[in-house]
Amino acid sequence: MNPNIIPAHHLLGSVYSKLDDTKNAISSYQRVLQLSPKDVNAHYNLACIYQKQDEKELAEQAFSRVIELSPELENDQDLRKCLAPVK
Repeated sequence: MNPNIIPAHHLLGSVYSKLDDTKNAISSYQRVLQLSPKDVNAHYNLACIYQKQDEKELAEQAFSRVIELSPELENDQDLRKCLAPVK
């Protein structure tokens, strides 16, 4: 796999997440952010993963970045549900 193909890293992150392989899911989404720091979906997915791991500070940072990049998502119900314990 070409290490610079962003959609491939998104797909890997999603697969790893579904397999509860959070370490590799986080690594995949972090690679997306190395290639595209403003990728809202990667920040969004990381926020949810961190929340599931009870990493509240990291979840809040990722959530804040999502809102900074896409203010219209502040009231997104799926994101709110994912991060309910953070807010």
